[in-house]
Amino acid sequence: SSIYNENYIHYKNRSLVYSDLEKYDKAIDDLDQAIELHTTSGPDISYLLNLKGLMYEYQEIYDTALEYYNKSIESDSLYTTPYRNIADIYKVQSRYEDSYEMFGKAIEISSRHESEEESLYYALRARLLQDIEEYDMALEDISEAISKYDTSSDREDLRTYYFKRAYMYDVFFDDKFSLAIEDYLSSNAIREHYVALMNIGIIYQQDLENYVVAMDYFDKSEEVFDEYSLLYRNRARTFVLMNDFENA
Repeated sequence: SSIYNENYIHYKNRSLVYSDLEKYDKAIDDLDQAIELHTTSGPDISYLLNLKGLMYEYQEIYDTALEYYNKSIESDSLYTTPYRNIADIYKVQSRYEDSYEMFGKAIEISSRHESEEESLYYALRARLLQDIEEYDMALEDISEAISKYDTSSDREDLRTYYFKRAYMYDVFFDDKFSLAIEDYLSSNAIREHYVALMNIGIIYQQDLENYVVAMDYFDKSEEVFDEYSLLYRNRARTFVLMNDFENA
């Protein structure tokens, strides 16, 4: 059958609708039909096999999901999405070294082809490393995600990566407050965000004990979003630290 067989496309598209409706059995039936109509090995069949694995992963049927992800890789070893999906399952199963290894394979393949994907996989591996408290390695990976980012594309993910690195500097390291502030500001420069501004205020309040600058950032945060209760608690605490009990 031709790759452009209308029935193949119909079944594939309908499977995605069923997936959105969480009707995974129907989605799998449609994917089986699509795979039967499209028997040629290569990128498209790999995509379908990966999609079928995803339907099982959504139902937490991990062994079957892994089976189809591996079939997807066998069909097209340069398609990185199943590597990422296997890594995600291994993480859920607390197989952290295996998860790290699979993210590594996705990074290695994407480094030869797509820098945008490479950046994403570094960010995902950084999250894994953060979750298992390997903070130095996590910091290295999120820094790679930032350096590999294609800044000619939409920069929203880059904003997120700057925020994540700022958070690491802020929370997991004792002596990197200036770097945290720098990254929060880089994140905020891409798109204003009240949490980034509030977090800078908290650094000035708690760690640098510069209450005037802290209040300035709390005010800036309020200008972006004025219904965040944590902001008001932090500002009240700063008034107390300044011995301004009337405003607190």
